[in-house]
Amino acid sequence: MGKRAVTFEPDEKLESKIATGTTESKTAKKPKTKANVAKKLLKMKIQVNKVVNFDEEGQTKGDIHRERQSDLAKSYEKQDLSGIDIETAKAVLKLEDQYDKQIFRERIRAKHRYVPC
Repeated sequence: MGKRAVTFEPDEKLESKIATGTTESKTAKKPKTKANVAKKLLKMKIQVNKVVNFDEEGQTKGDIHRERQSDLAKSYEKQDLSGIDIETAKAVLKLEDQYDKQIFRERIRAKHRYVPC
């Protein structure tokens, strides 16, 4: 068998694509969906859509619903003990429950005071 002769005839469509720079790549990129972006952010452990409030000095304001209010609860949270101290945990929950009830009462009172025009 001898060598094969390859003849190349230029195609007008190919020349126009090369001139405009719109050649197709071998690996076409898939469009990113919202689900794919959300999964990527979850893997990177990035919290999105989180509101952070700051005061005049630039310090972050604590969220009263997320943070512990009583001093006993704050000290209990900082302790590095193995296991759970049930008696202290009960006392902490009682104190935090009182604060939660007060916050709830204030929110309901504010809701009842508001009168739409």
